[in-house]
Amino acid sequence: MLLTFLTHEYRPTLRGLIFVQTRQSAWVMAKLINAHPAMRDYHAFSFVGVSNPGHEGLFDFVQLREQNEDLEKFRGGELNLCISTSVLEEGIDVPAVNLVICFDERPNLRSFIQSRGRARQQGSKFVLFHQEGDRSSKVEQWRRLENEMKLEFRDAQLAAEARILFEEQEEPGGEVYRIHSTG
Repeated sequence: MLLTFLTHEYRPTLRGLIFVQTRQSAWVMAKLINAHPAMRDYHAFSFVGVSNPGHEGLFDFVQLREQNEDLEKFRGGELNLCISTSVLEEGIDVPAVNLVICFDERPNLRSFIQSRGRARQQGSKFVLFHQEGDRSSKVEQWRRLENEMKLEFRDAQLAAEARILFEEQEEPGGEVYRIHSTG
């Protein structure tokens, strides 16, 4: 299904990000897409962070350098499809992304919102793959919670704006004392 979807979705300006759960899935999927004849327009790479946050092994330095080089090629359009673990959900800015696919189910609401937020370009698509027969009740629940959060934020923002307007109003009949040296 993924390959069929990607075939129909291709356009020269496409910058896609596919989220998977495991490092192995990212590596295998990138190799498969790069080797598959129907995917000749795609140039995929995996971005999985490093296995050792302390960078104590030589492999960690090499892997990190290669991934950062690939990420720059992605930003520049030389590569057009990134298969990543949750490491790209936040903290790394890739504004050119216009297609986000969650190949594996997002583990929680935070992950859902973060991965969805990666599709910031106008006209971007966010696609969730799920098991056949799964009604995605968890996703619907997350969407409801996200909408509630947006409403609460909007209400709080409107209340703050109203307080600012109220505080800026001059009180009628009140005396104002100004010290010219301090304004």
